[in-house]
Amino acid sequence: MRLFLIKLSILLATFFVLNSAFAWYISDNVTANRRSKYHWVCSLEANRYDFAFVGSSRVEMMVDPHVIDDTLGTNSVNIGVSGGGSADQFLLTSKLLRQNDVSVCFLQIDYLSISNKFTYPFRDYIWLCYDNDPVVQESLIEHCGSFRYWTWKGIPFLRFMEFASQYKKLIHSNAGEYWEQRKGGQKRDVPYSSAVEDSFHVYTPNELAVEYLFHTIELCHQHGVRLILFQAPVSPNLSSVSSYPKCTDRILAITQEFNLEYWDFSNLYESQGDLFYDNHHLNSIGAERFSKILAQRISTIVLPERDAT
Repeated sequence: MRLFLIKLSILLATFFVLNSAFAWYISDNVTANRRSKYHWVCSLEANRYDFAFVGSSRVEMMVDPHVIDDTLGTNSVNIGVSGGGSADQFLLTSKLLRQNDVSVCFLQIDYLSISNKFTYPFRDYIWLCYDNDPVVQESLIEHCGSFRYWTWKGIPFLRFMEFASQYKKLIHSNAGEYWEQRKGGQKRDVPYSSAVEDSFHVYTPNELAVEYLFHTIELCHQHGVRLILFQAPVSPNLSSVSSYPKCTDRILAITQEFNLEYWDFSNLYESQGDLFYDNHHLNSIGAERFSKILAQRISTIVLPERDAT
């Protein structure tokens, strides 16, 4: 019996060591996948950007940095991410500002970011790859709970078993050129199948999402980066499949109470539903038109002076 227990202990120890080593190895390789927008943004270093555009897919697919830079002669980056919740946006902004020089940050704020009503509100499987960063670790614990996080941390292969469907294709799909060429933006004309027929949604403010909005505001202040909040155009069809006045009221209350710069383009295309490819996003023509209008508005602000290099 004693010999059996010894052999079992050795087997379990070997299994744990090998799987832990494999998990750490995979973690390093997962972050090398530049086709993932998250990992691409986290890899950006030593760049100087005049403008950084932050938000969900309503930034990623609706703000074209090329149009803005061609109009203004500037250098911009779009770090909007599909399905990116308020905490995801904060962590991406944190990575960007710590590793790059940014003059002005434009944060898109709307019914989605305030309500955090995304299919996957917090990308824990992404941020577990960066949990040596105390800012990331704190966010993971706040969203996933201490027990779950420290279980993942102490037995790392468990997280890869749990998120196998998210990780399995990442190792061999390194294609950072995709985002580099587009400066982080992309346009669509064909809706996702899940977005073709929206069921009715009621959007209400989520307090944790609001908390992380304030984290992003404070983050920009700490880095001396000018912050401008804006709301991208909203589809005229949205009101027929959703209710979001509480989010609109909360946005206005926040911007007014804290005297924040806020540009509201939500009603820009209220009678032009043909510029949207679904109930939430502009199509390629709409995105180009909006980016030109946004560039014109940006041209009215004064950029901070920058030291010559």
